[in-house]
Amino acid sequence: MFDLDRWREIFQSINKNRLRSVMSGFTVAFAILLFTLLFGIVSGLSNSFKSAFADDAQNFMKVRVWKTSKPFKGLQTGRRVQLKNKDYNYITDEYKNKIQYQSARIFKNFSIKYKNEANAYSVMAVNPDHQFLEKTSIDEGRYINKRDLREKSKNIVLGRLIKKDLFGEELL
Repeated sequence: MFDLDRWREIFQSINKNRLRSVMSGFTVAFAILLFTLLFGIVSGLSNSFKSAFADDAQNFMKVRVWKTSKPFKGLQTGRRVQLKNKDYNYITDEYKNKIQYQSARIFKNFSIKYKNEANAYSVMAVNPDHQFLEKTSIDEGRYINKRDLREKSKNIVLGRLIKKDLFGEELL
């Protein structure tokens, strides 16, 4: 099993070809390092994407509108498309048997002031079904509901950072 002549021959070959032996060792070490780095990057990206989409529902479809790319009936290219409530109601009526949850989202920037604290924040207006489409956790309070919409009550859900920013230790 252990052949002394074979090991002598291996070490003589390494000794005679030092540069080739060092370069081969360097290549193997570099390949292992590169594999480790690439595997770590792929694992990190995989974890990032999983956490980024963890709160989205499965079989979730988002429709976004932007600007037109072609002129239409005398209207200019690049005009902003704006969906209306009638578009939302049409989708609700036309596909009510095929859609389980549906929510419109409107993004606006507002200045919010409380006592001496004021800052500009991004605000997102949603429908009650939004709670099922994005599994947002609420520490206290409740989601808006259909009754809030029917009665047009004014409700807001604050994120923990805005709460801390505006109210400080007062509500904590």
